[in-house]
Amino acid sequence: MKNINRILMRIHLFVGIGAFFGGVFGMTSPSGAAFGMPASKYLIGSPFKDFFVPSLFLFVIIGIGNIVGFLFHLRKIKYDNLLSMGLGLILCMWIVIQCIILSNINPLHVIFFVIGAIQILLPISKNRKTKDA
Repeated sequence: MKNINRILMRIHLFVGIGAFFGGVFGMTSPSGAAFGMPASKYLIGSPFKDFFVPSLFLFVIIGIGNIVGFLFHLRKIKYDNLLSMGLGLILCMWIVIQCIILSNINPLHVIFFVIGAIQILLPISKNRKTKDA
């Protein structure tokens, strides 16, 4: 059970820090030119004119959310597993929506979808081990 907690904490930190800085980068360059993805090309047909709103979501919900998830596990706060599962679900949904909007799937999408699935499944495994003991 301690190993599962450590794995979840590392996942939360990895996803949280990456999303935090990715969100900041996207909000400071909403046109996408700074990272070689011009919004005028990649966001055609999407509800967004630039990357600011998606980057804000990435920063607040996925970035700060996963850092909070890390802190919940670190301090063993009651709803740590529920928060991990919710954040994993949000990450999976985020990736699916991103692939639909961009009309593209790349290896990073697959990797982060799997990470989100792990965030959902590890707390379930942890709860089963607790009940079996």
